[in-house]
Amino acid sequence: MEKQGFFVLFMKESIKYLMFKYKYIFVAVLFGVMLFFYWHTYQDVVDLIRSSHRTERSMVEENVFDELRHVDTSYKILEKYLNEDMREISLQMRNYYTRHGGIESIDLAYWKKKYPDYDFYVINEELEVVDATLGHDIGLNFSKFPSFSRLLKRRMQGDAFVADRMDASVKTGKIKKYSYIPTPDHKYLLELSIDIQQANPVAKKLDLYSYAKSLIHKHAIVDAIQIFKINEQGTNSGLVTIGKGTSLDTDIAPEVKQTIERVVQSRQPKTITAAPRNKVYKYRPYLSDTEGGELDWWNSYVIRLTYNTAPLKSELAQQRSLFGVKIALLAFAFLLFQATMMYLFRHTEHVASVDPLTQLPNVKHFKMQFRKATLRQAVRSETEKAVVLFVDLDNFKEINDTYGHETGDIVLQNVASVLRSTLRKDDTVVRIGGDEFLVLLPDMASDADISTVVAKISRALQFFLPVNGQSIAIQASIGVSLYPDSGHALDDLIRKADTAMYRAKNAAHADSNWVVYSEG
Repeated sequence: MEKQGFFVLFMKESIKYLMFKYKYIFVAVLFGVMLFFYWHTYQDVVDLIRSSHRTERSMVEENVFDELRHVDTSYKILEKYLNEDMREISLQMRNYYTRHGGIESIDLAYWKKKYPDYDFYVINEELEVVDATLGHDIGLNFSKFPSFSRLLKRRMQGDAFVADRMDASVKTGKIKKYSYIPTPDHKYLLELSIDIQQANPVAKKLDLYSYAKSLIHKHAIVDAIQIFKINEQGTNSGLVTIGKGTSLDTDIAPEVKQTIERVVQSRQPKTITAAPRNKVYKYRPYLSDTEGGELDWWNSYVIRLTYNTAPLKSELAQQRSLFGVKIALLAFAFLLFQATMMYLFRHTEHVASVDPLTQLPNVKHFKMQFRKATLRQAVRSETEKAVVLFVDLDNFKEINDTYGHETGDIVLQNVASVLRSTLRKDDTVVRIGGDEFLVLLPDMASDADISTVVAKISRALQFFLPVNGQSIAIQASIGVSLYPDSGHALDDLIRKADTAMYRAKNAAHADSNWVVYSEG
């Protein structure tokens, strides 16, 4: 013992001597360590900022797509109803035309009065609007639009009722729907139109463009959200832009068209960075398929989100400046602040490693002790076992509800104190949340020892706690799993101990309130 004490004293004095003689080297090494620490802290902060911006972008995109799916589904339901309604009205008009001898008998004012949500049009063989409830549309000639005029001629020569799908007008942004039915003599087309949002109060809430605009105002990193409507080939056929300062943009650049086409063909999002302008363009497809597996281009879109990278660059620049300031302060005041920094570091480490309410160590400490116990067991004896206990207080919710959360905290603190005082020196107890605790009993020699120790803990957790003149009955249910009998992985042992705990809790009139895990 004297030799051992002398050796310890000799080592302490030697360290003091070396630190005094080489103090500048120690200071330089410590400064280098702190510099390394600050550098990695700076990198972590930078990664966190970038991750935060990526998360915000993803959240905006998912919000837009969730709203788009909601609007799309709602419009499909609404459109089914409108198709039936427009078909019925159109057949009524055509029958009236047949019975009353021609187009002169069709009084559009009468039909407008009867169905005020709709507007009515009469188109002649020259594809000219000869009558309409909207007077400014009279005289409009669709023959000026070759593709559309061919479609109208086919419809006029046919016999079927046709309802176009709902679409946003690129002139007004309004959601409109049109239908057509030819007269029996194929001289006229009877056309109906309806402003969906004006006619249906529910549809007014299905406004993707206004929702996108609100996201732009809410998130500084978003400059614009643009919705491209595509055609069969995947190129855009119309674009409504909701951005800061503008609500409409139909001027689509060639390179944008090419990007949209590639996105549709690949069905994959594409990101384009415009570094000089601090812009990132994210193209994401929203593509629907028909029942036959083909692209349902009418109900498909490409969404372009324009992100402003200036806020990100500003935050990163601030972090670089802050990092520079920290290094300067570290260089000029390292010796002065060294002790304080070490204290703060240790204090922060302590706070992060314990439960603030019960002052018990955290689960990370529990895992480390479990690894030590299993390694020690592997070296010393294969017959010894490590025991994991899952402890859950009974009726803790009722205690909180009856006496308040402050009393609940007192109960948890007392239970933690009881567990600490009951366990052996090498045992470990941690609180994993709420009224749940984990206990590790290493180096248990036999099943009899396990039963003795667990029973002791079980009895210790059955007591009356006086709080504010009240006597509160405390009791707990305990689940037990054994290493290596119940498993080798800690997560598996905790899960099985949790299962055993619930068996103990649910066992009516049981002799004990603890159960060892077993299969079945």
